[in-house]
Amino acid sequence: MTENDPTCEWFHGSPFRLTVLRAGCSITRNRRLAEAFSHKPYLVTIDDNGRIRHNGVIRGNLYGVLDVDVSDIVSHPRPTMPKGMEWLTTRDLQLKLIGVVVGLPDEQLPLEEVEHWRSKAPEKHLLDAGFQIRGFTESDQQVTRELVLEGCGERWGYIDESRNPDLDDIHAHYIARGHTVILAEDSKGLLGTGTLVVEDNKAQMVRVSVKASEQRRGIASAIVEELIQVARDRGVVKIEVETNSNWYSAIRLYQRHGFVKYSHDDESVYLVLELVQS
Repeated sequence: MTENDPTCEWFHGSPFRLTVLRAGCSITRNRRLAEAFSHKPYLVTIDDNGRIRHNGVIRGNLYGVLDVDVSDIVSHPRPTMPKGMEWLTTRDLQLKLIGVVVGLPDEQLPLEEVEHWRSKAPEKHLLDAGFQIRGFTESDQQVTRELVLEGCGERWGYIDESRNPDLDDIHAHYIARGHTVILAEDSKGLLGTGTLVVEDNKAQMVRVSVKASEQRRGIASAIVEELIQVARDRGVVKIEVETNSNWYSAIRLYQRHGFVKYSHDDESVYLVLELVQS
């Protein structure tokens, strides 16, 4: 079979546990490329020898895409890889889990190289503000906890660590239960974080926090955008969020991303975003 023969075996990589791949999602015949995309990177490179490297750190899942017909796919209109490597599905397709993908150190792009590629070719999947977003790992526990608690102090005027037990073990409380925690960082370190708690086809956006000295760089907006995309990928139809009734900048942030108020009390405002799934 030739490289462009659409009857070849197809793969999809994702950090999420899936059984169905929705129409409009990307697939490839290159297994290593699917494995790289499973880590949800923001930059993937391929050299002249076919070596693939990326900056994703999330543990991934590799899937085989079942019963792909010629009519089920179209060439990706905005590919980031060489021609013929990325295709889009035109209908929902069944998936078969091949296995868990653990990233290897020699696959990782160092931050210096990410910055190099950003300056050479600022693709859509890289953030122009000089930072990147990645998934939470257990080694991020302490700095993430400290950042969120600092945000609580800014929000409430004091920090009561006893009211935040979920921060004592973020991996156990969120990641191990199938939720998503993302981090924004640059070469200096952690800038912000946000979490999406998913239950069936509904979700809550929680723990969105940006370091005080790094605000007004678009970091919170990028985190919210990424969590909305995660929700779409997971088939979520509704995202809810709660924030202080007098935290006007946060309310405006969510409203800019399509959230609308549906309730309030003396302390909080509650907003919701309805997602339309294909």
